[in-house]
Amino acid sequence: MTIALVISSVVLTLAVVVYAVLIAPARAARRDHAEMLGSLKRGDHVVTTGGICGRVVDADPQIVTLEIASGVHAKVLRSRIAGRSSVELPSKRPERLQPRDEVFPL
Repeated sequence: MTIALVISSVVLTLAVVVYAVLIAPARAARRDHAEMLGSLKRGDHVVTTGGICGRVVDADPQIVTLEIASGVHAKVLRSRIAGRSSVELPSKRPERLQPRDEVFPL
């Protein structure tokens, strides 16, 4: 009888440890990510799971439109937004570079 009690207490202890170490933090992370996705608004700087940084231009319930460069928009699924980002887009387009003769000899 005592061996069964010891085994059941060990199994119960392992279950509590697994919950405390694995399940509870993952649940909290999912909840925080869902709250972040729900609070996205125009002008937020975000990064996608693919690593694309952009500014939110429009946010529908399923699709978010990002401005990833000046005048360049991309539509991504809201669920593919990994998080907010501190990377901001440049305020203006860079000037086009002219080829130089010494770089491109004719």
